Amino acid sequence: MQNSVVNENIKTESKYGNNVALRLILIFVAAIIVIATSIIIFFKIKKDAERSNSIHFAFVSQEYVDYVTNPENNINDIEDIENVDDVIYNESEEDTFVSIKIAELPPVDHKNISSEFFKTKLSDNEKTVYNAILYAYTNGYNYIGFSSNKFTSQMLSKATFFLMCDNPFIEINLERTILTKDNYVYLFFPHMTADKKQFNDKAYEEALKITNNIPDSLETEYDVAKYLYESLVCNTAFTTDAEYDSSIEPSLYHAITGATTNCDGFSNALSMLFNMAGIECFNVFYAGTEVAPGHGWCVAEIDGSYYHLDPSNDAAVYQVIQSTDVFSFFCASDKVKLVNSYYHESIRDLVPPCSDTRYDYENVDIHVDTTEVQVALNTAISEVDKLGLQEDMTDKDFFLINFTLLNGMEDGIRDSFINGFIQKLNEKYVVEGHAYIGAGTVFILLTV
Repeated sequence: MQNSVVNENIKTESKYGNNVALRLILIFVAAIIVIATSIIIFFKIKKDAERSNSIHFAFVSQEYVDYVTNPENNINDIEDIENVDDVIYNESEEDTFVSIKIAELPPVDHKNISSEFFKTKLSDNEKTVYNAILYAYTNGYNYIGFSSNKFTSQMLSKATFFLMCDNPFIEINLERTILTKDNYVYLFFPHMTADKKQFNDKAYEEALKITNNIPDSLETEYDVAKYLYESLVCNTAFTTDAEYDSSIEPSLYHAITGATTNCDGFSNALSMLFNMAGIECFNVFYAGTEVAPGHGWCVAEIDGSYYHLDPSNDAAVYQVIQSTDVFSFFCASDKVKLVNSYYHESIRDLVPPCSDTRYDYENVDIHVDTTEVQVALNTAISEVDKLGLQEDMTDKDFFLINFTLLNGMEDGIRDSFINGFIQKLNEKYVVEGHAYIGAGTVFILLTV
C-alpha cells in the first residue's frame, strides 16, 4: 500500500516535470519565432526604407520599355537592386545601372541657366523627382525608377512639367513615358541622349559668348533684355514644319547658333540668355490639340515687373519684314498676350500676372479700340490718312494697325474683316501686301 502511494507520487511529480519542460520548450520556440519575425520585419522595413530613399538610374532601349509594358511579359520581383540589375539591365554591354540615395544626389552643372521659378512651388518629394531628372540628363540615363511607397505617377508628371518650364536644356515637348510596375514607378525619356546633351553644352558655350559681349553702355534690365531679344530674333529662323521635332532635334543649339528652330528652341534660348545675364526668366506653354498646335514662350521679370516675351512669333514676322519695328511680343502684358493664348493647366495658377502695359503696342502706328465693325473700318481709314503717307514715304513704306475687335475672333471671321479693310484701303492707296501678326495687329505694306 505504501509502495503504491510512493509510485503514484513519483508519477505525479514526473508528469508535472514533463509539463514544465514542455512549457519551457514552447516558450523558447515562441521566443525564437518572435525574434525571427522581428528580424524579418526589421530587415523588410530597412529594405523598404532603403528602396524608398534610393533612386535607380539606367540607360535602356525602347524595345525594353515595350517589353515591360506588354501584359504578356509578367516580370515579377523587380523589387531590389539585384533583381533590377539582373532582370532589366543586361541587354548589352553598353547598358548601365546605378542606384543613388536621395540625400546623395549631386548638384547639377550650369545652374545659372535657370531661375528655378517653378521648382520652388514643388513639395520635397517632387523636388527630388525634379533633381533626379536633371541628374539623369547630365549623366546619360534615360530611365529612372522611384519607389511607389514614396512617389506617385502624379508627382513624376508634375515635376517633369515644371522642370521643362524652368530648364532650357529640357524641351517642353520632350517625349516621356510613365510606367508603374510592382513597387516602382518609372520615368522613361526615349530621346534624352548623350548627343542631345553635347549639343546643349555647345549651346551653353555659345550663350556665354553672347552674354559676355553685352555692351557696358546698357544700364537697365530692359536695355539688356532688348539687346538679347533682338540678337536672337534677328539671327534665327522660325519654322512651323511639323517634321521638325525639338524632342529629337537640337533645337536649343539651333536657336543659339542662328540656324532654324521652332518655338521650343526660341523660348529655351531666350530663357537661357536672360538667366545668364541675371534676368529672371522661365518658359510657359499650352499643349496642342487636334485643331491647333501647342506653343511655348517666355515670362521674365524686367526692372521689377513681369512681361510676356514671344520670340518665335516676332521672328516669323521679322523673316518677312526685316525690321525690329514690327515686334509685338517684347515685354507684352496679359492684355496683349493672353487674349489669344492661355497657360497649360499644370502652371496656370502659378504664373505671376503681367499687368504692366507700358510697352504694349509700342511699335503699333494705329490702335482702333472700338468693337463695332463698321466704326472700326471707318476709324482705321481716317487714322491711316492722318499718318501722311501720301506726302512722305521716304523712311517708312509700311505701318502696323491694331484692332481690339480682332482679339478672340475665329480665324475665318478675322480674315474676312481684314480683307474688307484692305479693300477699303485700296480705294486710296496701293496695298502691296499685308499680314496678320497676332494680338490684333495687322502689318500693311503700301505703295503711293
